Amino acid sequence: MESSRTIAFIEATGVVQGSLTKHKALIKFTCKLNGKEELALLKTEKFAHRGALISQAEDEAAHVLQFVEVGTTVRFFAHPLNSKEDEKDAQWFIMYGWDIKEEKLLDIKYIPGLSNRECTVTEIDASGKRKGTLTYENLNDESIDISFLASKVWSFGARLNPKQSLKTQMPLDNVFYCDAIPQLSTSGDGITWMATHVWRGPRHHSQNNETDYSVSSEIKELIHPIKNIGLNCKALFVQGQGQVLRIINDDFGLALLHIGNNIFESVLFHRAWVSAFGTSMASQKLKDVLQDGDPLRLICTSTSVGNTKSAFRFKWVACSVQLAYEEPQGK
Repeated sequence: MESSRTIAFIEATGVVQGSLTKHKALIKFTCKLNGKEELALLKTEKFAHRGALISQAEDEAAHVLQFVEVGTTVRFFAHPLNSKEDEKDAQWFIMYGWDIKEEKLLDIKYIPGLSNRECTVTEIDASGKRKGTLTYENLNDESIDISFLASKVWSFGARLNPKQSLKTQMPLDNVFYCDAIPQLSTSGDGITWMATHVWRGPRHHSQNNETDYSVSSEIKELIHPIKNIGLNCKALFVQGQGQVLRIINDDFGLALLHIGNNIFESVLFHRAWVSAFGTSMASQKLKDVLQDGDPLRLICTSTSVGNTKSAFRFKWVACSVQLAYEEPQGK
């Protein structure tokens, strides 16, 4: 198992200088760390178009400049890159990038997941529940609070001892690393963050299931993979609005996400991710909570699409869904 180390992650805006190959482009930007102009490498599959990464929109064979012409202003998230000769001394590798001009025309907000972030313990639940808060400070001097459960924490390759106090196992100001995904806030249109994996020392790697479940003939086969897709901290998430398209059964439903002008996508969601009026619907049947046409707020991510015909098909998966009606007032 590998040891954790601090990695610099930056958010920046730059201009496309030109292509290196069919699938690589260089972006020049001013680095906030040193105030100097530097270069970032953008690969086609890391560019988002209409909410989805190119690799997930079946356009990965297209030339990178088909989506980002020379002179295009791109917003991106990146980490350091070890320079290679064919990358023209690029110092940064772009994890996700998108055209700022297109972004302004869309009705969604891009939210990259958080992976391998160094955090400090800032709060342990005072009521005795085994949960708490980690705080991550990015290079823009912004603090992000991340909620976690003790069941998601690994310390030097082992889970925490449930018989010991969480405060003694995770003292305040101790450093941990974590992966996290965005969730809809119960108040307003903001977001919160939920840790999917917390560790210190050697990182514990859970088994990854890379099977493409975006086409399946049996809806019951999707419960586990859907949760895996929604929990992927390396995904590019989008936040937007939509409505219930169809309730499939007690567990699953389809929503229609409004991407932009005359651009809609179907989103599969599981009841474990649904809340209404601040209450989780995980233990209730979807048909008892939602009906076709109900307005929704969603955070979701696109996924690869299979090529075979079957009875069930989808392109997007939700990790957080809220009923957008206001809470009924008391009589």
